[in-house]
Amino acid sequence: MDSDYDDTDDDYPDDDKNIKIPAVSHVAAVLKAAVPKTDIAVAIVQLFNVNLYTKSFLETPNLKFTDILKTVEQNGLSESQLYDIIHAMDHSWLINSTIIKIFRSILSASANIQITEKILHIASRRNDILTSILKKTDISPTIDCLYQAIESNDLAAIKTLLNHKLFITKECFDHARSPEIGEFLIDSYGFSLDLYEILYKNNVLINLVKYNTPNDDRIYQIWHKYKYVVGAPKIKFNIPTKILKFRTKFALYDLKKLQDIVKTTKLTPDYFCLNNAMDRKYYSSETMEEIKQVVAWLLKDYNLKPNVVSFIRIKNPTLQMHCYEYFKEYIENV
Repeated sequence: MDSDYDDTDDDYPDDDKNIKIPAVSHVAAVLKAAVPKTDIAVAIVQLFNVNLYTKSFLETPNLKFTDILKTVEQNGLSESQLYDIIHAMDHSWLINSTIIKIFRSILSASANIQITEKILHIASRRNDILTSILKKTDISPTIDCLYQAIESNDLAAIKTLLNHKLFITKECFDHARSPEIGEFLIDSYGFSLDLYEILYKNNVLINLVKYNTPNDDRIYQIWHKYKYVVGAPKIKFNIPTKILKFRTKFALYDLKKLQDIVKTTKLTPDYFCLNNAMDRKYYSSETMEEIKQVVAWLLKDYNLKPNVVSFIRIKNPTLQMHCYEYFKEYIENV
Protein backbone atom coordinates (compact mmCIF):
# COMPACT_ATOMS: atom_id res chain seq x y z
CA MET A 1 0.00 0.00 0.00
CA ASP A 2 1.14 3.58 -0.61
CA SER A 3 1.58 6.08 2.21
CA ASP A 4 -1.33 6.01 4.64
CA TYR A 5 -2.15 9.71 4.62
CA ASP A 6 -2.06 11.89 1.54
CA ASP A 7 -0.56 15.15 2.83
CA THR A 8 -0.17 16.83 -0.56
CA ASP A 9 -1.83 20.19 -1.07
CA ASP A 10 -3.38 19.07 -4.44
CA ASP A 11 -6.20 21.25 -5.75
CA TYR A 12 -8.17 21.76 -2.55
CA PRO A 13 -8.58 25.49 -1.80
CA ASP A 14 -6.84 26.63 1.36
CA ASP A 15 -9.71 28.78 2.57
CA ASP A 16 -10.54 27.38 6.00
CA LYS A 17 -8.48 30.00 7.86
CA ASN A 18 -11.43 32.35 7.86
CA ILE A 19 -14.02 29.82 9.05
CA LYS A 20 -15.66 30.62 12.38
CA ILE A 21 -15.58 27.57 14.61
CA PRO A 22 -18.89 26.63 16.26
CA ALA A 23 -19.16 24.83 19.57
CA VAL A 24 -17.69 21.33 19.59
CA SER A 25 -20.92 19.90 20.96
CA HIS A 26 -22.86 21.25 17.96
CA VAL A 27 -20.59 19.65 15.37
CA ALA A 28 -20.49 16.39 17.28
CA ALA A 29 -24.26 16.33 17.44
CA VAL A 30 -24.52 16.93 13.71
CA LEU A 31 -22.15 14.10 12.92
CA LYS A 32 -23.84 11.77 15.40
CA ALA A 33 -27.25 12.48 13.88
CA ALA A 34 -25.98 12.04 10.34
CA VAL A 35 -24.49 8.55 10.65
CA PRO A 36 -26.02 5.47 12.32
CA LYS A 37 -23.97 3.46 14.81
CA THR A 38 -22.73 0.82 12.39
CA ASP A 39 -19.43 -0.57 11.07
CA ILE A 40 -16.41 1.22 9.64
CA ALA A 41 -18.44 4.28 8.57
CA VAL A 42 -18.70 5.36 12.22
CA ALA A 43 -14.94 5.03 12.75
CA ILE A 44 -14.29 7.17 9.67
CA VAL A 45 -16.73 9.86 10.81
CA GLN A 46 -15.12 9.85 14.27
CA LEU A 47 -11.80 10.45 12.54
CA PHE A 48 -13.34 13.39 10.69
CA ASN A 49 -14.70 14.70 13.98
CA VAL A 50 -11.32 15.01 15.70
CA ASN A 51 -9.84 16.69 12.62
CA LEU A 52 -12.50 19.37 12.23
CA TYR A 53 -10.39 22.04 13.91
CA THR A 54 -6.89 21.39 12.66
CA LYS A 55 -4.76 21.09 9.55
CA SER A 56 -2.36 18.81 11.40
CA PHE A 57 -3.61 15.25 11.20
CA LEU A 58 -4.85 13.77 14.48
CA GLU A 59 -5.60 10.14 15.34
CA THR A 60 -8.73 8.96 17.13
CA PRO A 61 -8.16 7.21 20.47
CA ASN A 62 -10.19 4.16 19.49
CA LEU A 63 -8.97 3.15 16.03
CA LYS A 64 -5.81 4.27 14.24
CA PHE A 65 -5.97 5.58 10.70
CA THR A 66 -3.77 2.72 9.46
CA ASP A 67 -6.27 0.23 10.84
CA ILE A 68 -9.12 2.06 9.10
CA LEU A 69 -7.24 1.96 5.81
CA LYS A 70 -6.46 -1.74 6.22
CA THR A 71 -10.13 -2.48 6.88
CA VAL A 72 -11.18 -0.54 3.80
CA GLU A 73 -8.42 -2.18 1.74
CA GLN A 74 -9.61 -5.64 2.74
CA ASN A 75 -13.38 -5.13 2.70
CA GLY A 76 -13.95 -2.07 0.55
CA LEU A 77 -16.93 0.19 1.23
CA SER A 78 -20.51 -0.70 0.42
CA GLU A 79 -22.91 1.83 -1.08
CA SER A 80 -24.61 2.32 2.28
CA GLN A 81 -21.31 2.81 4.13
CA LEU A 82 -20.06 5.36 1.61
CA TYR A 83 -23.43 7.10 1.60
CA ASP A 84 -23.34 7.43 5.41
CA ILE A 85 -19.85 8.90 5.29
CA ILE A 86 -20.72 11.48 2.60
CA HIS A 87 -24.00 12.26 4.34
CA ALA A 88 -22.09 13.12 7.51
CA MET A 89 -19.67 15.35 5.58
CA ASP A 90 -22.56 17.11 3.86
CA HIS A 91 -24.25 17.78 7.21
CA SER A 92 -21.20 19.50 8.69
CA TRP A 93 -20.25 22.73 6.95
CA LEU A 94 -16.93 22.76 8.82
CA ILE A 95 -15.21 20.40 6.38
CA ASN A 96 -11.58 21.41 5.91
CA SER A 97 -8.70 20.31 3.69
CA THR A 98 -7.49 17.76 6.24
CA ILE A 99 -10.79 15.90 6.18
CA ILE A 100 -10.93 15.97 2.39
CA LYS A 101 -7.42 14.51 2.24
CA ILE A 102 -8.44 11.77 4.69
CA PHE A 103 -11.51 11.06 2.56
CA ARG A 104 -9.43 10.82 -0.63
CA SER A 105 -6.94 8.50 1.06
CA ILE A 106 -9.81 6.23 2.10
CA LEU A 107 -11.17 6.20 -1.45
CA SER A 108 -7.72 5.24 -2.73
CA ALA A 109 -7.31 2.40 -0.25
CA SER A 110 -9.41 -0.11 -2.19
CA ALA A 111 -10.70 -0.84 -5.67
CA ASN A 112 -13.85 -2.19 -4.05
CA ILE A 113 -15.56 1.14 -3.33
CA GLN A 114 -19.18 0.85 -4.46
CA ILE A 115 -19.94 4.12 -6.22
CA THR A 116 -23.44 4.25 -7.68
CA GLU A 117 -25.78 6.90 -9.07
CA LYS A 118 -27.11 7.33 -5.53
CA ILE A 119 -23.58 8.15 -4.34
CA LEU A 120 -23.04 10.63 -7.19
CA HIS A 121 -26.35 12.22 -6.32
CA ILE A 122 -25.42 13.05 -2.72
CA ALA A 123 -21.78 13.82 -3.58
CA SER A 124 -22.93 16.54 -5.97
CA ARG A 125 -23.85 18.79 -3.05
CA ARG A 126 -20.18 19.62 -2.42
CA ASN A 127 -17.59 20.09 -5.13
CA ASP A 128 -14.70 18.80 -3.02
CA ILE A 129 -16.56 15.53 -2.42
CA LEU A 130 -17.88 15.38 -5.98
CA THR A 131 -14.48 15.72 -7.64
CA SER A 132 -13.07 13.05 -5.33
CA ILE A 133 -15.83 10.63 -6.28
CA LEU A 134 -15.68 11.40 -10.01
CA LYS A 135 -11.98 10.44 -10.07
CA LYS A 136 -12.97 7.02 -8.74
CA THR A 137 -15.78 6.11 -11.17
CA ASP A 138 -16.76 5.99 -14.83
CA ILE A 139 -20.44 6.55 -14.02
CA SER A 140 -21.74 9.71 -15.65
CA PRO A 141 -23.58 12.25 -13.49
CA THR A 142 -27.28 12.77 -14.22
CA ILE A 143 -29.46 15.88 -14.27
CA ASP A 144 -30.51 15.04 -10.70
CA CYS A 145 -26.88 15.59 -9.67
CA LEU A 146 -27.04 19.06 -11.19
CA TYR A 147 -30.25 19.77 -9.25
CA GLN A 148 -28.46 18.80 -6.01
CA ALA A 149 -25.52 21.10 -6.74
CA ILE A 150 -27.90 23.97 -7.51
CA GLU A 151 -29.93 23.41 -4.33
CA SER A 152 -26.78 23.38 -2.20
CA ASN A 153 -25.58 26.69 -3.73
CA ASP A 154 -22.24 25.15 -4.74
CA LEU A 155 -21.25 27.02 -7.89
CA ALA A 156 -18.02 25.03 -8.25
CA ALA A 157 -19.99 21.75 -8.21
CA ILE A 158 -22.37 23.14 -10.85
CA LYS A 159 -19.45 24.02 -13.11
CA THR A 160 -17.88 20.60 -12.54
CA LEU A 161 -21.11 18.88 -13.61
CA LEU A 162 -21.53 21.13 -16.66
CA ASN A 163 -18.06 19.99 -17.71
CA HIS A 164 -19.43 16.43 -17.65
CA LYS A 165 -21.85 17.05 -20.54
CA LEU A 166 -24.82 18.17 -18.46
CA PHE A 167 -26.83 21.18 -19.58
CA ILE A 168 -28.88 23.77 -17.73
CA THR A 169 -32.60 23.34 -18.39
CA LYS A 170 -35.67 25.32 -17.41
CA GLU A 171 -36.29 22.80 -14.62
CA CYS A 172 -32.99 23.81 -13.00
CA PHE A 173 -34.45 27.19 -12.03
CA ASP A 174 -36.89 25.51 -9.63
CA HIS A 175 -33.90 24.32 -7.59
CA ALA A 176 -32.11 27.67 -7.24
CA ARG A 177 -31.89 28.96 -3.67
CA SER A 178 -29.69 32.06 -3.93
CA PRO A 179 -29.35 35.15 -6.19
CA GLU A 180 -25.79 34.13 -7.13
CA ILE A 181 -26.95 30.77 -8.48
CA GLY A 182 -30.10 32.27 -10.01
CA GLU A 183 -28.09 34.81 -11.97
CA PHE A 184 -25.56 32.17 -13.03
CA LEU A 185 -28.39 30.04 -14.43
CA ILE A 186 -29.87 33.00 -16.29
CA ASP A 187 -26.47 34.06 -17.65
CA SER A 188 -26.02 30.53 -18.97
CA TYR A 189 -29.56 29.85 -20.20
CA GLY A 190 -30.85 33.32 -21.08
CA PHE A 191 -33.28 35.71 -19.43
CA SER A 192 -37.06 35.54 -19.69
CA LEU A 193 -39.85 36.77 -17.44
CA ASP A 194 -41.07 33.19 -17.06
CA LEU A 195 -37.72 32.23 -15.54
CA TYR A 196 -37.75 35.35 -13.39
CA GLU A 197 -41.15 34.29 -12.04
CA ILE A 198 -39.83 30.82 -11.14
CA LEU A 199 -36.97 32.39 -9.19
CA TYR A 200 -39.12 35.06 -7.55
CA LYS A 201 -41.72 32.62 -6.24
CA ASN A 202 -38.84 30.77 -4.52
CA ASN A 203 -37.57 34.02 -2.93
CA VAL A 204 -34.53 34.13 -5.24
CA LEU A 205 -34.22 37.87 -5.83
CA ILE A 206 -32.00 38.57 -8.83
CA ASN A 207 -30.93 42.02 -10.01
CA LEU A 208 -33.43 42.97 -12.74
CA VAL A 209 -31.41 46.05 -13.70
CA LYS A 210 -28.62 43.76 -14.88
CA TYR A 211 -30.91 42.35 -17.58
CA ASN A 212 -32.31 45.69 -18.84
CA THR A 213 -35.86 44.59 -18.05
CA PRO A 214 -38.60 47.23 -18.21
CA ASN A 215 -40.53 47.44 -14.95
CA ASP A 216 -43.86 47.09 -16.70
CA ASP A 217 -47.17 45.45 -15.85
CA ARG A 218 -45.74 41.95 -16.39
CA ILE A 219 -43.27 42.41 -13.53
CA TYR A 220 -46.05 43.90 -11.43
CA GLN A 221 -48.21 40.84 -12.16
CA ILE A 222 -45.47 38.54 -10.85
CA TRP A 223 -45.02 40.60 -7.69
CA HIS A 224 -48.77 40.75 -7.22
CA LYS A 225 -49.24 37.01 -7.73
CA TYR A 226 -46.71 35.99 -5.10
CA LYS A 227 -47.06 39.18 -3.06
CA TYR A 228 -44.06 41.32 -2.21
CA VAL A 229 -41.16 39.12 -1.09
CA VAL A 230 -39.29 40.48 1.93
CA GLY A 231 -35.87 41.65 0.80
CA ALA A 232 -36.88 42.27 -2.80
CA PRO A 233 -35.35 45.47 -4.20
CA LYS A 234 -37.75 48.38 -4.47
CA ILE A 235 -38.72 48.96 -8.09
CA LYS A 236 -40.37 52.02 -9.59
CA PHE A 237 -42.93 50.48 -11.92
CA ASN A 238 -43.91 52.16 -15.16
CA ILE A 239 -47.46 52.33 -13.80
CA PRO A 240 -49.01 55.59 -12.57
CA THR A 241 -48.70 55.94 -8.81
CA LYS A 242 -52.37 56.77 -8.47
CA ILE A 243 -53.28 53.39 -9.98
CA LEU A 244 -50.90 51.50 -7.67
CA LYS A 245 -52.37 53.26 -4.62
CA PHE A 246 -55.90 52.69 -5.92
CA ARG A 247 -55.31 48.94 -6.17
CA THR A 248 -53.79 48.78 -2.68
CA LYS A 249 -56.83 50.38 -1.06
CA PHE A 250 -58.98 47.38 -1.95
CA ALA A 251 -57.14 45.39 0.73
CA LEU A 252 -57.96 48.01 3.37
CA TYR A 253 -61.52 49.20 3.12
CA ASP A 254 -65.11 47.99 3.12
CA LEU A 255 -67.63 48.24 0.29
CA LYS A 256 -68.98 51.74 0.99
CA LYS A 257 -65.51 53.26 1.33
CA LEU A 258 -64.33 51.57 -1.88
CA GLN A 259 -67.36 52.77 -3.82
CA ASP A 260 -66.62 56.32 -2.65
CA ILE A 261 -62.97 55.95 -3.76
CA VAL A 262 -64.03 54.73 -7.22
CA LYS A 263 -66.45 57.64 -7.56
CA THR A 264 -63.85 60.19 -6.43
CA THR A 265 -60.91 58.90 -8.49
CA LYS A 266 -62.98 57.94 -11.55
CA LEU A 267 -60.72 54.87 -11.88
CA THR A 268 -62.05 51.46 -12.93
CA PRO A 269 -61.32 48.48 -10.67
CA ASP A 270 -59.34 45.63 -12.27
CA TYR A 271 -58.47 42.09 -11.22
CA PHE A 272 -55.58 43.39 -9.08
CA CYS A 273 -58.20 45.21 -7.05
CA LEU A 274 -60.31 42.06 -6.79
CA ASN A 275 -57.40 39.94 -5.59
CA ASN A 276 -56.37 42.55 -3.04
CA ALA A 277 -59.95 42.71 -1.74
CA MET A 278 -59.89 38.96 -1.03
CA ASP A 279 -56.55 38.98 0.78
CA ARG A 280 -56.73 40.17 4.39
CA LYS A 281 -54.23 39.58 7.17
CA TYR A 282 -56.73 38.09 9.62
CA TYR A 283 -59.87 36.00 9.32
CA SER A 284 -63.14 36.78 11.03
CA SER A 285 -66.79 36.37 10.12
CA GLU A 286 -67.00 40.15 9.70
CA THR A 287 -63.98 40.17 7.36
CA MET A 288 -65.47 37.36 5.32
CA GLU A 289 -68.75 39.24 5.00
CA GLU A 290 -66.90 42.35 3.80
CA ILE A 291 -65.08 40.29 1.16
CA LYS A 292 -68.35 38.75 -0.07
CA GLN A 293 -69.92 42.20 -0.45
CA VAL A 294 -66.94 43.68 -2.34
CA VAL A 295 -66.59 40.67 -4.66
CA ALA A 296 -70.33 40.68 -5.39
CA TRP A 297 -70.11 44.37 -6.34
CA LEU A 298 -67.04 43.86 -8.56
CA LEU A 299 -68.72 40.90 -10.25
CA LYS A 300 -72.01 42.72 -10.87
CA ASP A 301 -70.68 46.11 -11.97
CA TYR A 302 -67.31 45.20 -13.55
CA ASN A 303 -67.60 41.47 -14.40
CA LEU A 304 -64.52 40.67 -12.31
CA LYS A 305 -64.43 37.04 -11.15
CA PRO A 306 -62.04 35.37 -8.67
CA ASN A 307 -59.35 33.27 -10.36
CA VAL A 308 -56.63 30.88 -9.26
CA VAL A 309 -54.27 33.75 -8.40
CA SER A 310 -56.96 35.19 -6.13
CA PHE A 311 -56.63 32.12 -3.89
CA ILE A 312 -52.86 31.64 -4.23
CA ARG A 313 -52.23 35.09 -2.77
CA ILE A 314 -54.24 34.52 0.40
CA LYS A 315 -51.68 33.71 3.09
CA ASN A 316 -54.07 33.23 6.00
CA PRO A 317 -55.04 29.53 5.70
CA THR A 318 -58.44 29.95 7.39
CA LEU A 319 -59.37 32.85 5.17
CA GLN A 320 -58.12 30.99 2.10
CA MET A 321 -60.27 27.97 2.95
CA HIS A 322 -63.42 30.03 3.47
CA CYS A 323 -62.84 32.07 0.31
CA TYR A 324 -62.33 28.92 -1.69
CA GLU A 325 -65.51 27.32 -0.36
CA TYR A 326 -67.54 30.41 -1.15
CA PHE A 327 -66.04 31.34 -4.54
CA LYS A 328 -64.87 27.97 -5.89
CA GLU A 329 -67.56 27.92 -8.60
CA TYR A 330 -65.56 30.52 -10.50
CA ILE A 331 -62.46 28.35 -10.88
CA GLU A 332 -63.76 24.75 -10.87
CA ASN A 333 -63.99 24.64 -14.66
CA VAL A 334 -60.88 26.71 -15.43
